[in-house]
Amino acid sequence: MRFTNKSKEYELLKDKSVTSKLSAYKHCECIYDIEIRNLNKAICEDVLDRIEAGSSTKKSVLSVIRTVIRYAMDMNLVTKDCTANINIEESDPVIDRIPFSKAEIAVLWQNSDKWQYKILLILLYSGMRVNELLKNEIVNVNFEEKYIYVPKNLAKNKESERKVPMHDRVLPLVRSFVDNPHRGSKTNIILNDAGTVITYNNFCARDLPRINKALEHEHKFHDTRHTFASMGTEAGIPELYMQKIMGHKPKSILYNTYTHISMDELLSYVNKL
Repeated sequence: MRFTNKSKEYELLKDKSVTSKLSAYKHCECIYDIEIRNLNKAICEDVLDRIEAGSSTKKSVLSVIRTVIRYAMDMNLVTKDCTANINIEESDPVIDRIPFSKAEIAVLWQNSDKWQYKILLILLYSGMRVNELLKNEIVNVNFEEKYIYVPKNLAKNKESERKVPMHDRVLPLVRSFVDNPHRGSKTNIILNDAGTVITYNNFCARDLPRINKALEHEHKFHDTRHTFASMGTEAGIPELYMQKIMGHKPKSILYNTYTHISMDELLSYVNKL
């Protein structure tokens, strides 16, 4: 089941979608050399049963297999989709999101001269998804109007392409990253003190454990976003404004289509934190 030709649709995929599909395809390694006409439901179910991850990963793998099979059907190599009756049961969430406590946030501020802590503080006070910050570029920082723009290539969906207001306390932290004297030609907002680009995996493997040790608590990277949501609710920020800041789609067509919110309004609310 090797599939190397790239369709026009493939070329239109965002980088993160390509990464997701390639990761799912690797789970199919055990059937790479099976001819497509010999593929059947039992073999596909065996591939899925071998996966030790949750239902989300299994669904991604099944989607990749179906894509290959439907391509084979279009080419008249097979006559039916052997995965048509395969269903994946939803698994229980495996990750609990635990907001940072006020005491822990105070510790972060006490160490705000360190770039590792600055990253968490920016995320905590902006509600940004981790890679919306780590993969973003300095061209998208507007200090005059106090926002960070999340471009389409980093946006999870239409609503995620947005301008995220910068809290007054976060503004100098972002400025310190942008003004990194060791930046050279690198365009990422976030660099360490040596001018190296910070990746999600490296931060989780090396830096977050050290911070967790200082906090005496095990936090995940995305706990920052959940903390922002909790702090915003506690501060009385209206749900519509929280959705706008965090890149969520309002359920009401009134709010989604006809309501326009200025950056000044967003800044006034985010500074309540």
